[in-house]
Amino acid sequence: EVFGLHANADITCARKETMELFATVLSLQPRAAGSTGDSSDTLVASLAADIEGKIPAAFDVNGTMRSYPTDYLESMNTVLVQELVRFNRLITAVRASLGNIK
Repeated sequence: EVFGLHANADITCARKETMELFATVLSLQPRAAGSTGDSSDTLVASLAADIEGKIPAAFDVNGTMRSYPTDYLESMNTVLVQELVRFNRLITAVRASLGNIK
C-alpha cells in the first residue's frame, strides 16, 4: 500500500518481477556447447553483483524506535518497527543467497 497498490496487486506485481528475474537467469544458461562470449557462470555472477548493488542497506531499527516510540495512540509505530525487523531479515537472506551464487 506504500506505492498505492492494493495488497493483492502488490503480490501480483512481486510475483511478476520474480518470474521476470527467473526468466532472465534461465536465459543465461548455456543452450549448446561451444558458444561464444562469456560463460554462463560469469553472466550469473555479474547479474548477482548487479542485484546486490541495488539492495538497500539495513534499516536502523533503534533509530526508528527513538523517532517513533511505541505508544498506545500510535499503534502504527509498533507495526513499522516490526516490519523493519522483518525487512532487515529479508535483506540479510537475499545478500547471503547472492553471495552463494557468486
